[in-house]
Amino acid sequence: MSPTAASTPSPTPSGSGEESCGLVPTGTLVPAGKYTVVSWDMDTTGRRLIDEICQIGGFYQGPAQEGEEAPGSCSTVSFSQYVMPYKNLNPGARRSSGIRVVNLGRYRVLQHVESGDILKTKSEVFALQDFIQWLTQAQAACQSEGVLLVCHEPARKVLVPLLLEALSKYKLTESFKAVVKGFANGSHVVKAFGDKDKITSYSLRSLCKTVLNDTNPNTNSASDRCQVLFRILNQVASNQSNEPLARHQVSQVAVTVDSEEEDLVLLKAKLDTLAKLRPIFESQLKQRRSLKEKAMTLRSLVADAGVDIDELTRVYHEQKDEAKSVLQNRIEKASESDIDKLVELMKSHFQMANGETAKPAFRQLKRPPFKSNHYSGQGPRMPRGGGMGGRGGSTHPRKERPVKRHKVPSTPAQSEAQAGMAQ
Repeated sequence: MSPTAASTPSPTPSGSGEESCGLVPTGTLVPAGKYTVVSWDMDTTGRRLIDEICQIGGFYQGPAQEGEEAPGSCSTVSFSQYVMPYKNLNPGARRSSGIRVVNLGRYRVLQHVESGDILKTKSEVFALQDFIQWLTQAQAACQSEGVLLVCHEPARKVLVPLLLEALSKYKLTESFKAVVKGFANGSHVVKAFGDKDKITSYSLRSLCKTVLNDTNPNTNSASDRCQVLFRILNQVASNQSNEPLARHQVSQVAVTVDSEEEDLVLLKAKLDTLAKLRPIFESQLKQRRSLKEKAMTLRSLVADAGVDIDELTRVYHEQKDEAKSVLQNRIEKASESDIDKLVELMKSHFQMANGETAKPAFRQLKRPPFKSNHYSGQGPRMPRGGGMGGRGGSTHPRKERPVKRHKVPSTPAQSEAQAGMAQ
């Protein structure tokens, strides 16, 4: 699936330590009503808030079409639209989506990695308009009060903030809110109505194995994942009859669009705080992966507690001796070792900023001295043969060999002339 600093924010920023969205919905729940449940997914150029959409997929189950003989049967409708982004996909996005951007002379196109086919694309604004129009048609076909969009994000909250940011960029939020009444997470639905003894993991492929008994689902594209997700939801939260997905069950874990917009505002504020805290954690963010992850987790705890760079500066200069106790009371979720590390990083940063000598806040690795393949590093270096002579091992300098000059063959006339001169 496919959203550091304020210029490149991410819904799960680098300092968050892969913050989990949790398995309990937070926010204002949608009121009870008759809704159309639509599963949706997106492929993007990355997982940051400024990344672009590459594909939008949707799937829902509508009423039976005319002429269908089976009683209670339903028709399925899907939506899929590829989008041409301005930037290239990062390596992780290319692996997960199976698409890439290639240059064909003067043009950039979207290409399928395995088949090599050129995909038909639209711009992001037109793709979003088509998606809203398709949702409007789904609402009209089901004769419902609105649409509930269900995506599957068991680990991180990425898709909803990225979609709302894209809608806000093109001023399509009002038309979107006129149709969509709320968002739901597929992991929340499975957590609330699934068999807890049978379900051990909430990843999409694991749910396919435990709920659908399908060990090889097709989850390559966003449209394929939408259909797989709808099958899981239909199995977990539907009635025993062949009716569409139980709407009242999904609405119990769906939050309103306004609540998601408020979370987006808080997310942007946190990203701004993380960007301003980066200079303090700069030394740790350049270390190996284990130290980097610890620093990112600590920076996220500081930002979640509402502590910014200005407050840390004031604590260091005004309450330097009591900094540990002040920060421990301010950051309740941090352990004592985390507070000690934070105080150490603060001292290192502010002493360097004031021009004072500071002990580095990280342990410098000692590297062994460089040794050549032909030199032990002890004593004077000798030639490869062992002595100054090279091959024989003698300490005497090698004598230069005389250069042999080959005689140039002469003609018979020149030979006779030389013989005459000799006589």
